[in-house]
Amino acid sequence: MRYYILDIERGSHMILLFFACNGIPEKVSPQISMSVPESGYTNVEVECTAIVEDDQDTPQQLLLDWSSDIDGALSFDAPDSNGNLVFKGLLSMGTHTISLVVEDTEGNTTTVSKEIVIGPDNTPPSCSVQLTEDFWLEETACCRASGRVCIKTFCL
Repeated sequence: MRYYILDIERGSHMILLFFACNGIPEKVSPQISMSVPESGYTNVEVECTAIVEDDQDTPQQLLLDWSSDIDGALSFDAPDSNGNLVFKGLLSMGTHTISLVVEDTEGNTTTVSKEIVIGPDNTPPSCSVQLTEDFWLEETACCRASGRVCIKTFCL
């Protein structure tokens, strides 16, 4: 760029101005850190957590889409001021790919996906005792393999 300056008393002068240009600023996409358990059950809520952040926008300005490839959109509350985000809910049986897509106000997007395997309902364990020989309980009762209980010397 050139500028000419006219000084009436001393004549004209030419000044050269140089500007350094670093080019177009690099687009920076939002950052995501997501945690998903490896497995769960259809009748037990799963808790997935994430932290979202962006150089340009606050967490509340980001567009968020959390979904399962099997169950679709997952409901969650807006992130707090630190970008913490939580999904807590039930998922159907199968191997899910849980994806979180974050878009900032400049249109930059980031996607993170993780898998979780959801099994059938978690049921309480069952237990049974099968006796194969007599044994004593507190010196006053015995149990027989036949399933009858003897207290002292009387069989029930």
